[in-house]
Amino acid sequence: MDTTKQESHNLADISGISPTRQQYIREGLGIQTLKQLVTASPEDIRDCIKGKDIHQRVSVSQVKRWQKKAKELTAADSSPVDIPEKKGEWTAFATYVVEFQERFNQKGQEFQTQVHHMEGGYDGGGRGDKWQGLAVKKAGQWIETDALELVSDTQKNTPDKVHKRQPVAPKPIPQTAISIQGLEFIQPINEEHPTKLDGTGRMFTQPIHSETPFDLRIIFELVEEGNAHNGSIPYVSAEAYVTNKSTGETKLLSENKRQPILVDQAQQIVNLPKNQLLQGVYRLQVIVRALESPGTLGFLEVPFLWVT
Repeated sequence: MDTTKQESHNLADISGISPTRQQYIREGLGIQTLKQLVTASPEDIRDCIKGKDIHQRVSVSQVKRWQKKAKELTAADSSPVDIPEKKGEWTAFATYVVEFQERFNQKGQEFQTQVHHMEGGYDGGGRGDKWQGLAVKKAGQWIETDALELVSDTQKNTPDKVHKRQPVAPKPIPQTAISIQGLEFIQPINEEHPTKLDGTGRMFTQPIHSETPFDLRIIFELVEEGNAHNGSIPYVSAEAYVTNKSTGETKLLSENKRQPILVDQAQQIVNLPKNQLLQGVYRLQVIVRALESPGTLGFLEVPFLWVT
């Protein structure tokens, strides 16, 4: 790849930049190349995408991750690229995710703690562990031990070997993000034109009727490093929890334990059918999990849900 000769690059090769977002960036800011992406203002990119589509939620930190990946891609080019770089800049050599999980059953609420070394992947070649309960200390000790082993392995190499050493994985696994775009309440569920309450803005402007069952639809996207979703996550599960704002009681509203992903569709929908709530004000929390990739999940909370 020669960034000095090509007029444009496929920005969608970077995880999180979908073809739609690439189009917004090109049309709104004229960004055609990786170098232009690196040197652009993160705030301008965020505002440009939001201005094109209010439902596209992009943070400045997310844009900076895109720029970091673009910088890595340009650095791999044999031709020099004039990109400002601070001497002694901190770079990550290991990334860990600690996930505190919960589930509800007849015995009540249970907890589990999982830790993953992200660079290792989530398949059999990756590193990780799990414990029952909220094992904060155990997770911290595991991360410290694993990081020290990585440092020890690096120090065994000479500086020349460290500089030339390339990461090798037996089976590259694209990192996948689940982005919940919005919610829809369908009530009543059997009418030809039911009332649809759109929760994209995390607020519902109309109440739900307590005496009528409703379907809850979770709308989300899968984005993988290198491009759009390519089928490495074939199934997801979904759960919805409600907390009564008056009593503080939390319960599982509904769940879908296994649903296939439609590879040819950008937006995915999980349907949680035939739900019903008593009158009151609730907090709604929804979770979508990738069954084949532990720790990959999307989360959305609606702070106020009125049921009349």
